[in-house]
Amino acid sequence: MNEEVLPCSTHPDAPHSFMRDASHNAGRYVCECEGWLPSSIYEDNGYTSRSHYLECLSEDYNVPLDTVEALANLYGEVEMFDGLVTALQDIEGY
Repeated sequence: MNEEVLPCSTHPDAPHSFMRDASHNAGRYVCECEGWLPSSIYEDNGYTSRSHYLECLSEDYNVPLDTVEALANLYGEVEMFDGLVTALQDIEGY
């Protein structure tokens, strides 16, 4: 039996369970969290990436993509689903 032990992910959303077949094949304990990556906030909201999200906003609010990107950079990640959307709604209203 291989004694190599890989640490479990400490991410709060990481899945943890014994992977029987993988453990048997590897000759060691294999946790489900091995190789797991957390999804991004964009994926959690139905988009494939930040750029996809910004493209959709550009289309939804009829605002040029370069303007959406500039505002997104100005507002930052924290305001991506709040302040940015409000700003685009304001622009659309003019």
